[in-house]
Amino acid sequence: LQSDLLAAAARLQALVKPASTFLSRFWQSLAESTEISEYFSLTLPPLTAALVSPDIPDALRENVANLIVPEFFSTPVADSATRLVQACIDFDATTPELRDLAVVRVFAAGRKKGLLEETSEVVQCLERSAESGNFAAGVIVLEAIANCPSTTQPLSEHEQRIIYKSVRCFVAPGVPPHERSQFRHGMAKLLIRLKESLRAALTGGGWWDKNREKDAPETIDARQKYEGQISDLLERFASHCLRVLNPCSAFGRKIAALHFLDSIYTTFGSDQGLPRISIQPMMTCFAETWDTTRAAAFTFVMKLREPILGLETVADASLLMQRSLPYLLSPKLRDCDFGALTLRLIFHKFVMEYGWSAGLNEPSKHVSEVPDERTDPPAAVQLFLNSLLDRVEESCVAGKSDFSKACQNGFSHGYLLVLRYILEDSALSVLDGPAILTVARRLVFLIQGVVGLCLKGIAYKEPNLNASESYEETEENAEFVSEEKQRLITSSFLSVKEALGVLAMLVKNSSLVDGVDSMGASKEIVYSIGSIFDEVLRNSRHTGVTEKASEHLEVVCEKLHKSGSSYNILPGRWMESMLENAFGGDVYVLRRSSGLSFYLLAILKSEDKLSSKPLLHRIVAFLFEKLCQGDCSEQAADFERLATRTSHSLNILRVLFRDSTLARSLSKFLGQAIVLTVQAFSSESWLVRNSANLLFSALLRRGIGALGEAGSGMSSNSGTGAYEFFSSQPGLDIFILSELQKCSSPSGRRQNLVPLLCLLSSLTPSVRMDEAGQMNLELFLPVLKTCARSPDDHIRKLAGRSFLPLLDVSEIPRFILNTLEPLQRCFVKETSDPPEADVCFIWLGTGSRVAVRIEGTGDIELSALSGSCSRVRQARVHLLPGAHEYRYIVDGQLTVDENQPWISKGGVLRVHVCHVEESPPLGAPLTQNRIHGDLLTVNALLGGLLRFHQSTLNTSLGDAIAAVLITLNINAHYNPCSVTRATLLDC
Repeated sequence: LQSDLLAAAARLQALVKPASTFLSRFWQSLAESTEISEYFSLTLPPLTAALVSPDIPDALRENVANLIVPEFFSTPVADSATRLVQACIDFDATTPELRDLAVVRVFAAGRKKGLLEETSEVVQCLERSAESGNFAAGVIVLEAIANCPSTTQPLSEHEQRIIYKSVRCFVAPGVPPHERSQFRHGMAKLLIRLKESLRAALTGGGWWDKNREKDAPETIDARQKYEGQISDLLERFASHCLRVLNPCSAFGRKIAALHFLDSIYTTFGSDQGLPRISIQPMMTCFAETWDTTRAAAFTFVMKLREPILGLETVADASLLMQRSLPYLLSPKLRDCDFGALTLRLIFHKFVMEYGWSAGLNEPSKHVSEVPDERTDPPAAVQLFLNSLLDRVEESCVAGKSDFSKACQNGFSHGYLLVLRYILEDSALSVLDGPAILTVARRLVFLIQGVVGLCLKGIAYKEPNLNASESYEETEENAEFVSEEKQRLITSSFLSVKEALGVLAMLVKNSSLVDGVDSMGASKEIVYSIGSIFDEVLRNSRHTGVTEKASEHLEVVCEKLHKSGSSYNILPGRWMESMLENAFGGDVYVLRRSSGLSFYLLAILKSEDKLSSKPLLHRIVAFLFEKLCQGDCSEQAADFERLATRTSHSLNILRVLFRDSTLARSLSKFLGQAIVLTVQAFSSESWLVRNSANLLFSALLRRGIGALGEAGSGMSSNSGTGAYEFFSSQPGLDIFILSELQKCSSPSGRRQNLVPLLCLLSSLTPSVRMDEAGQMNLELFLPVLKTCARSPDDHIRKLAGRSFLPLLDVSEIPRFILNTLEPLQRCFVKETSDPPEADVCFIWLGTGSRVAVRIEGTGDIELSALSGSCSRVRQARVHLLPGAHEYRYIVDGQLTVDENQPWISKGGVLRVHVCHVEESPPLGAPLTQNRIHGDLLTVNALLGGLLRFHQSTLNTSLGDAIAAVLITLNINAHYNPCSVTRATLLDC
């Protein structure tokens, strides 16, 4: 029983927890009813094999150790932990590595419950696992050491040695990121134990108070010795990690070392003999190409409470500032970020903390020693900000003179990046109201100039890259001119991005819009900020600019919504102004109206999450109104203006529905959006049809979920059922049905069938159907049958997959049989005149003797098939065209087959009716389309039943499958189409 449970858990992850729960109760019951020796002889072998055997998957061994072993220890049997450890040590049919790992896992679980102490054999397993190079084993070793019942118990010398080896493995090259993450979690627990044990050693409390005589000389010596050991261990940790921070180390190693240093210095500080951090390795990290490394290094440095070696005096800071300034003039993002992070560090450590009055213009003239006490920094902060603004102004002057040359130095990107960094860190919080207004007024004025110049490279209105028109691109200089143009675009993008980020931080982290008394100059500044965002998003053709501008505008609007009444109405006014300009023809429709869409998205996302979102409701109603007007005015004189307006509406709705934060609020508008989008598919304008296609895709993904697995066209198990979907959008089912009927008619637009069928085929079978009869999804079936027989192969496939979500599961087998019945008449071979059809009658029920009684023909006995279909009986009869009534005779009794369609005559008699049509001429073009479409339908229904309704597989479904196989067996040689034969094989 135990082995079977463990094997089942190995096959299915979901069984691990239930198996552990059952085994816990089973072991308790077994312990009460057996002797101790018999209990261990019954329980240890299967559990040990699951922990140590190489035949067991690694994931199962881990689950057994984490979930099942603790349950085994919970049974009221003495020495269970000790005996399990010994059983793992004595297990021979395994490798030494697996044996050591199993012992370590059992020891970690037992020590956590206070059941195990270290023995020489366990210590050897711990050391071997730590040195094995198996990172997972090293993590388990750390957990085993950290899981000490008493956190104040001192670490033994071999535990300290094992920890140091594990740390060296942690920062070694080639370790996957997820394993480094596991080590960080394990090391966090261990550092807690290190800190608590060190504190107990210093104070003499905790473990020392309980196990040693507090004032005894040997206890005092032991505590002092332990303090020295931990200080030495921490120093070795830090030194090894600092050695990793060299330019040649891999990215992953540096990240791991920085995170570990952060944990150590945050937990212990520099009081425990930790080495002081030098500025040199931190500058190496600042210069890394990876953003994560730079951010981790800066975060670590900012947490240091003691001075940094090489950055202790103002002279050091001044020299470092001079070396960093040239990097701000680089057109490369990474170089600029290195210089900006360095200046950000100097600003915090000297300007903010010590009030060092230094600017970027002449930092060396302010060299002096750092004062002993902190001084008031507002004047120093304002000086530093003004010096940055001076540099931005100089770059604007250079850009007006020769913008292409200014972009060779990144234009103003570097200085704006420094500004954004220090505003993010709330540099303006130390200034008073007038000082903030002074800085803000000058800052906004300069950014207006920066944006005006940068739009030369990224705007619609002026020819893109017009600053390089002095270069005439020829075959000889094409490469040089191309590089110049790319530098111009990049510098423009980076400068605008940082300029808008500065404005967002100015509004967010200052008192510009706080309080009721800041009505005059501050309101003018906020209006100017809004006009800057309006200009960028209205005119930029650069996708990166529009996305970043939208993010920063959202920050601004969030702050405005939370401010006083004089400001929280501004986002709504900005939205109305943009809409008025857009639908008046003043906003470009290229790039899917990206500037307009992202502008409105930022305003809507900034609304309070708990509010009723009035702006969202206003804009959706406005867009729906414009779409309705466009639909009614298709023959308007100004057709291009109408198409542009309609395309704007569709593009905006697409961006809104794609955003996950607005999904819940927009769900009520989904049905109406689908209706208007489908109507837009009939537009004569390609621009409108393209926008409608993109919006329809977004609506499907938002309303139904992923469109399905690759190549299947079915939505996933977590998709939306047809009944649930149409119930949430009243009236949508009637609209789609009417559109399907119009599009599938001979005069309809067949290309519009594809989106409608995509919607239906993306739905999943419903959990429950309409019991009240208010929604009859079976009304879709006739028009879907017409679509399934379309000459278009793609429409046939989509239509075939659309039946499954619309049918009740209990009706699917009968529907399959009804669909298969005409197929037996479609595989017809003309042999004589008048033509006779070779009809196959099938009996799928029980009975020893079965015959079919055909009106006007007589009784024909059915013969049993061989093989696995032996209980299926069939007979082939030649019938003339027309309607033929028939019943079955089973063991002498007249009856009907409940799995086949039948009719009632006179309210009492039930009969089947076989309609034999005249055989169409061989090679008729629609014959194969019809056969192929019906088989696609059957194939989709069978696949859907097996996938979504595994619990409903019953005899009737097996009979339906048998009927498909019979049709294939009898009629395949009549069918000349290889595609249809392949579909039959799929069935």
